[in-house]
Amino acid sequence: MKKRLISILMCAAMVLTLLPTTVLAADPTDYWTDAENVGTLPDPVDNVYTITSAAELAAVAKAVNEQTNDFSGKTILLTGDIDLSAHLWVPIGSSSAPFRGSLNGAGHAITGLTVRTNTDAYVGLFGYACGGAYSDVTVTGSVSVEQDSYYTYVGGLIGCIYSSSSDSTKLSNVTTDVDISGKCHYKGYFGGMAGYCEYCEFENCTASGTVSGTITGDYELYLGGLTGYCRNCDFEKCAASGTISGTVPDGDDCFVGGLIGYADNFKACLLYTSDAADDMQCV
Repeated sequence: MKKRLISILMCAAMVLTLLPTTVLAADPTDYWTDAENVGTLPDPVDNVYTITSAAELAAVAKAVNEQTNDFSGKTILLTGDIDLSAHLWVPIGSSSAPFRGSLNGAGHAITGLTVRTNTDAYVGLFGYACGGAYSDVTVTGSVSVEQDSYYTYVGGLIGCIYSSSSDSTKLSNVTTDVDISGKCHYKGYFGGMAGYCEYCEFENCTASGTVSGTITGDYELYLGGLTGYCRNCDFEKCAASGTISGTVPDGDDCFVGGLIGYADNFKACLLYTSDAADDMQCV
């Protein structure tokens, strides 16, 4: 009986060792712009940089952030889907080193965007952008910011778009599905696609995901399904869906909208709808 019991146990152990096991991927801890991860920036052809991999896209971030190339008058063209899940992403551009080029996704997706920071004030796939056009691209992932900076700008695609009437930014056929969470001290701008935008045109743009923001100091919080704050902007056939929430100290202002948290001086508004709060239409 003893030998039989041992045989049964040995057979059970062998069966268990043959069963498939699921290995959960660990959260990334290193960065795409680290020397061992970043690729080589390809040479442009007719002012177009053709990007074929995540490592090459990281080379774009490195060039902008190190102020060796702001891509003014140039276009970043994707030739296929790009997966960023292997490493943490460093946003492209800041207030001292803006991205001034354009992105043409050519119908492709950038997936696995993961940003975790307690130092950057401008956060998204792009941190800070001026002018240019963004078209035919989908971005998915998550962005989390927790810092003591006075101002924080967070978006699924771009944290802050700071353009002018003579050099506006256009976003067309852009989709984001990015969970946004942020905490800052003084003034926060959080949006599913863009945190803050000035002199922008949005056409056929859709954002989804959770947008959550908190300020701990004494001022204002702006949250929207598409953008937290916009000034001098156009919107045509845009939509947003998801959960939006904000937390501020007693007495502070919190501007929350299903599509836009706060809008200053609409240039034109043909139609926009939102499922993130009550449906809204503007004609």
